Amino acid sequence: MIPRIRNIFCLTTGFFIYLCCHLASRMSGFAKDPGVGWHIASGNWMLDNRAIPSIDPFLARMEPLPWISDQWGSDLILSLVFRGFGWVGVYNFFFLLYLSAFFLVVYPTVRKRTGSAFIALVVTIFISKPAEIHFILRPVVFSFLFMALLGAMLSKVSKSVENGDTKPLFGSFLLFFAWGNLHPSFAYGLVIIVLYLGTAAAWDWFSARKTEGLWRSGSIAVAAILGTLCNPYGWRLHHSILALGSSKFFMRLHQEWMPLDVLESEGGFFVWFIGIMVVAGLVRASKGEKLDGPGFAELVILAFAARSGLAHMRMIPYFFILSAPLLGVSILSLADYIESRTSHLVPGLRERFKLREQFESERASLPMLMGFLVIICVGGTFFGRVAGFPTFNPDPKNGSGFDSSDTDRVLHIPLGPPVSFYPYQAIRYLNKLADSRPLVREGGAWKIAVLNPPEWGGFIALNGGSVVRPLFDDRNTLLGEERYLDYFRASRNCGSLMELAQRLGADFLMIKSSDLTMSGCGLNTPNEPTKITKLEDENVELRWAAPILQLKPSFKDGVAAVFRVPSPSEVRSERLKAVTTPE
Repeated sequence: MIPRIRNIFCLTTGFFIYLCCHLASRMSGFAKDPGVGWHIASGNWMLDNRAIPSIDPFLARMEPLPWISDQWGSDLILSLVFRGFGWVGVYNFFFLLYLSAFFLVVYPTVRKRTGSAFIALVVTIFISKPAEIHFILRPVVFSFLFMALLGAMLSKVSKSVENGDTKPLFGSFLLFFAWGNLHPSFAYGLVIIVLYLGTAAAWDWFSARKTEGLWRSGSIAVAAILGTLCNPYGWRLHHSILALGSSKFFMRLHQEWMPLDVLESEGGFFVWFIGIMVVAGLVRASKGEKLDGPGFAELVILAFAARSGLAHMRMIPYFFILSAPLLGVSILSLADYIESRTSHLVPGLRERFKLREQFESERASLPMLMGFLVIICVGGTFFGRVAGFPTFNPDPKNGSGFDSSDTDRVLHIPLGPPVSFYPYQAIRYLNKLADSRPLVREGGAWKIAVLNPPEWGGFIALNGGSVVRPLFDDRNTLLGEERYLDYFRASRNCGSLMELAQRLGADFLMIKSSDLTMSGCGLNTPNEPTKITKLEDENVELRWAAPILQLKPSFKDGVAAVFRVPSPSEVRSERLKAVTTPE
């Protein structure tokens, strides 16, 4: 009994240490991602309207744009958690979701492959750290769980195909059915499973001329594809994902799609893995071990995942999740090799570590790990309610409230979108103005339209209470490249932004306070007003309105500044005053 208790204590201690390090390093700024707001707002809309959106309900447009909500299932879950438990529940939920992917799926998969709980724990912690590169409060965390489930399924599918088992057929359909309705990364998973099954089947064909594997592997791949088609949008979902992936502009726009820097910490993990795998491969080759079909297929998908991870750092978590079993086998091979070379120096080394003995595998059960995660969840919620997490639960129907300054007083972690980055007070100001304004159209949805930085669009959608609406957010394919290019071209000075604001029908222009020093914002020394000789000149646009009107913000704090957009009549009047006759 004592060895059993000691083994469980060691494993739980390892989990607890990981948990503490993770909380300390990742929870601060967890909700800073610009998509947090519109994900929750989207779920709120679905709950209120009992429908899945097919047109955009958030941007201030007289003619709403068609929208394919490729993460609608995740948004719905996120909204339910937020409505029930506030930011405390959301943080706990995503943290548990992340841990579940690694410790409830990857860990048992590696442990079964290696027969060692110790190696499985080391591998799980090893790969979970670089995966934090994309651990943010967004539905992408769901994809970690599904990729881990796919890796676990691939480790079993080859034997099932050989035995004629139909479980992988239904398993692939169910897996991709759920995945396709929660996150668009299912498309990447489809490539992985088709590549794996195709490579394994091709190996069998060329090595033994077996045709059974081709048909069974093909049926599993078809089942996975059919699963992804069971969504509210059908093929249009796949088309929208391809449209985003094929846009060079959007791929360059976001840092997460940039190449991996091998000099950064995540790149260091990548280099270490490649080194371990290469050395272990040489060791296994020296023993005369040969590759089989599944082994070769595993190397092919890992090569593809490695290439994807190097090209786009967002893909690096998937590489590590898929590589976990092979990493465990590689470490085991190196451990065996070291033990065989040093057994004469340290007698009994094998018995001391018990890397693969049944003694170890009987004393680290999956129920114990699940129970430990439940304790984390309950404990986190308990400490959140009692020891300093905010007890204020906002009303998601009318915005999230403005109490995101609430802090976990134990770890001093602010919850929700950070007040130092998002315009809480500016939205409060606009909401008050909206109280005295009529709706834009009869039965319409908003009172104030705001030209805003795209990264604030989701926040405005959540906190604007539907009466204050943004003109931009970070849903890239919704607006298209040209609209974003218009904004980025105009964002060099306030005059051009004001021109764009009037052209798009905005009532207010909102910019970051840090950008107030740009030309024409009214807080710096303005440029001399341009001498306009012909008012009818087609080249004379509203870009001259800012220096002429000497714009001053109607609201300003340390985060945002808000300018009222002048009407065309006001601009024309000021232009007339500025017109001079040429000498």
